[in-house]
Amino acid sequence: CLCGAIIFSVKGDVLLNGLCHCRSCCRARGTAPVHILGVPGDAFKFTKGMDRAKEVSSPYGKLRHIFCSRCGSHIYQFHADHPDAMYSVTPTNFHITAADGKTCKLPSKYLPTCHFNYENRLFDWHDDLPKFPQAPGGATVQNDGAPSKSNQRSSALILGLGVCAALLLVTKARTRPSQ
Repeated sequence: CLCGAIIFSVKGDVLLNGLCHCRSCCRARGTAPVHILGVPGDAFKFTKGMDRAKEVSSPYGKLRHIFCSRCGSHIYQFHADHPDAMYSVTPTNFHITAADGKTCKLPSKYLPTCHFNYENRLFDWHDDLPKFPQAPGGATVQNDGAPSKSNQRSSALILGLGVCAALLLVTKARTRPSQ
């Protein structure tokens, strides 16, 4: 945290890496979007100051946010229904310092890979990352929130396959011998 009262380590696979636009994340941190790295709950360990951790419930859904009770820094968050499944941490709390003592640029493996909860964005983002209206996965949207053209092609293909499947079923039903 900012004051050093809480120190933690994270070791394990990254389950989620993106920019979250939901109200809970953004209002808890005072900025939008929020870069989140989701890790398995057992990958997170307090190494100092666990007694300084304060849990706050979100008025937006079932997220629980953990802050430092001394300086107010956000430490991690989790979903109340699945408290040990995934902890979301923010890379701004990582101690990454280059040899010059100034640079704290994230290694490329920690750069965000998508936007999610994009339907809640404060303004449009003009980058090449996929943008999911809600949770990552499924259909994406364009920078302005309109459905992606690739989704329209996929929908047309799925619709086309659905029509073909329906025709095939009708044809099989007509050619089936009567019993």
